[in-house]
Amino acid sequence: MPPRPLQLLSDLGKLNIGYVRSSEFRAAVLHAHGRTTAAQGDAIDRREQAVAPAAARVFFGLVDSSLALSTLTPASDVPRHVNLVLPEFRADAVFAGVATAIDVLAGIAARVNLPVRVIALARNQIASDADAGRVLLRETFGLDDVEILLRQDLPGSRFHPGDRWIATHWTTAHALDVAAHAELVDRSSVTYLIQDYEPGFTPWSTSFTTARSTYHAGFVPLVNSRPLLDHLERTEGLDVPPEHVFAPAFDGDRLADVAARRGRGDRTTVLFYGRPSKPRNLFELGVASLRRAMQILGDEATSVDVVSAGEAHPPVDLGGGRTLSPLGRMAWDDYFTFLPTANVVLSLQMSPHPSHPPLESAVSGAHVVTNEFYGTRQNLHERLTAVPESPDALGAALVAAIRRERAEGPGSFSPITRDRIGGPLEDALTAIADVVA
Repeated sequence: MPPRPLQLLSDLGKLNIGYVRSSEFRAAVLHAHGRTTAAQGDAIDRREQAVAPAAARVFFGLVDSSLALSTLTPASDVPRHVNLVLPEFRADAVFAGVATAIDVLAGIAARVNLPVRVIALARNQIASDADAGRVLLRETFGLDDVEILLRQDLPGSRFHPGDRWIATHWTTAHALDVAAHAELVDRSSVTYLIQDYEPGFTPWSTSFTTARSTYHAGFVPLVNSRPLLDHLERTEGLDVPPEHVFAPAFDGDRLADVAARRGRGDRTTVLFYGRPSKPRNLFELGVASLRRAMQILGDEATSVDVVSAGEAHPPVDLGGGRTLSPLGRMAWDDYFTFLPTANVVLSLQMSPHPSHPPLESAVSGAHVVTNEFYGTRQNLHERLTAVPESPDALGAALVAAIRRERAEGPGSFSPITRDRIGGPLEDALTAIADVVA
């Protein structure tokens, strides 16, 4: 029997009383929701301002992480490390970007023969996060005995002046930039792993301009994909050695298997990479484009099935009796099992990094439609059509892809050439290690 309304109100009241009376309970609740108590935040601010040099304190308040790495104590009698700085580190939230960062950490450390350390700048992480992180690093990445420092551990921690650093998200690069202003970090020792144009993830604001400034901090850039480099060169005027650019990691063997399992049938399945909670994936534009495609197809649309993957959402009426049916977020193995059933893919991203879904689909034989981004996606792959981000242009491109699939069927396995996307990460890490060693 479900609980009665009065019982629910009573239980909720007890929870609220516990929240008010117990500081430990408040901290646990806020940690679960990715937040900190005001007292915790104030305590961190006071400690960092008390310890940071005057040259760093100028930057206090620009962003949350400004002083985080300016509270370190230089000490030549401690071992040197390669330090990976992350906005946060949670074992249950290590996806493509963080996994790539850990691969970079392991690769550089092996080349310069130094132990590794991971630093998380989020205010709300606790010891159990570090414990779970060490297990993940050991079991998934083969990294043993990794030191993990949380934000509250940093003030007064002893670091060797000869440490090597890896910045990831722009907030971590900003923290290292401030530490370099305070002469605590050598700029030439910092590898800046750039995986998207992150100023675009914020409104035009202090955060936007601070994010842009990190590209000009004098760090050694390591750029994920040639299209992203093209945008950085055009927008920021960066001069990045071509050997410091690498291709996104694709599972070539699995994609070849997907291509081999594709076939032709009486119906065409269109897969839409739809994530309503991620603005840069243009969910609403994708829906409008699908509606336009169904409208153009008319009676042809009766043999088209449209599904979305990436995130749960309600079914969406596309008109003409067609519905966008959500599959939600898929496990990795389930994704590769489903991929060969969809020979047409719509995947949008309003940022210069080319994104995995459209490239994986094109490489494995699907006909793919995406949005152009300042010319960075032209000629990436013969089966990838990049058009202006409008329902008319995307809808027409989808219709062309559906008709091409019906006429020709899927394509064969066809990797993207190095000059279009970037070289192997291993080659880039060797080049980086020669600079920062």
